[in-house]
Amino acid sequence: MIRQKYSVTVQELLTFKSRLLAFSAGFEVSCILDSNEISAALGKNNYELLAGIGSKLSFSNTENDFSELKKFHEAQKDWLFGVMPYSNKSNDGNKTSNNQDLFFFQPLIVITITSINSLEWQVTILSELNPELVYSNIMESVLVDGTIQPASFAPVISKDQYINTISEIRSDIENGDYYELNFCQEFRTDQKNFDSELIYSKLCAKSPAPFSALLKIPGYELVCMSPERFLSHQQGSLVAQPIKGTRRRGANAEEDEKLMNELFFSEKERAENVMIVDLTRNDLSNVCPAGNVKVTELFGIYKFPHVIQMISTVEGQLKVELVNDKLADKVLQNELNEENINSDLPFKAIDNCFPMGSMTGAPKVEVMKRIAKYETGKRGFYSGCIGYISPEGDFDFNVVIRTLIYNKTLKQLSYWVGRAITFDSNSEEEYEECLLKAKGILS
Repeated sequence: MIRQKYSVTVQELLTFKSRLLAFSAGFEVSCILDSNEISAALGKNNYELLAGIGSKLSFSNTENDFSELKKFHEAQKDWLFGVMPYSNKSNDGNKTSNNQDLFFFQPLIVITITSINSLEWQVTILSELNPELVYSNIMESVLVDGTIQPASFAPVISKDQYINTISEIRSDIENGDYYELNFCQEFRTDQKNFDSELIYSKLCAKSPAPFSALLKIPGYELVCMSPERFLSHQQGSLVAQPIKGTRRRGANAEEDEKLMNELFFSEKERAENVMIVDLTRNDLSNVCPAGNVKVTELFGIYKFPHVIQMISTVEGQLKVELVNDKLADKVLQNELNEENINSDLPFKAIDNCFPMGSMTGAPKVEVMKRIAKYETGKRGFYSGCIGYISPEGDFDFNVVIRTLIYNKTLKQLSYWVGRAITFDSNSEEEYEECLLKAKGILS
């Protein structure tokens, strides 16, 4: 696809974002990835906002087959946007099918927003159509404001069921079956109509997050307020940022400081966090040279509108694998180009790390079998990831948490919440923490 390019400087960022939401409402398929001007603290994204609007071609797969996704990307050599649902792994490490499919699409229109300075942003539109006309259409679009009635969500399992399951998990851990399991529960409600653009706009204003996403694909609409990066790849550099550890926000700055210190020095939260950091390091080590994977931040404490989170950062550099062993002399002469290097590796990195350890527990394969046993339904898109792949093979994916998932066929809205369970977990406290995590969207 040959795209024309049009760039313009804007000063009213929120106004442009609102108009872009209104413009995207006219398309069945779209993906808007928004860092809400708070990404810098978590390792700056390349974009303040990146959007794919409309679908020219799409690819879906029931097995989360990343090799097939790579083939689709290579065939198009273009931007792709989409979602990978959570998938289990069997004893041999192979993924099992899920009730929702991996779905990626080649957009008709790509829109990027990057910061020029604190007051100005550059909007770039890439399109086969006249991109200047696309910009004009965006600027003529208006998002109709309205009142959103709180939905009456009901938990799929009762509090007693939740507490009993936590007891079983703790017994497994005491028996040495595994160390930690992320147990999740679903809240659900019937919903005849779902204005995803308006709800997304309201939530970005109320609970902004650095890895927010609005995704519309056939059959589903996802409104995601994720604070967590799953995996980023930029020119050979990999970054994962698992979250483990949560506290509520304080009523004032003094209480915030107290809660941040409480989280930072919590032995339980540190143990959970470092366990997932070690798992992530191991996942990345399969595609990075020996000794290359580094923990660049351990137990970072970050404030969000409703919660305080403990976030660690793990980084590595992809191996240089040659497609032909005879190219070794070119390595010494710095004569390698992209065609000489194995382009499978970025997709292998996704395959090795997915699903992310922060949403499973450790050891990963064993706890995923137990997740299938203890959770009442399939997670589907929840604890999967949403993101993009660039024409060059760079990518950035979030973790699908704090996400409203609307099933357009069933007219049903769902929301999942999870907690990492260890032997030291208190079932009553874990249940209350689940409600706290849900507060930002369900209230």
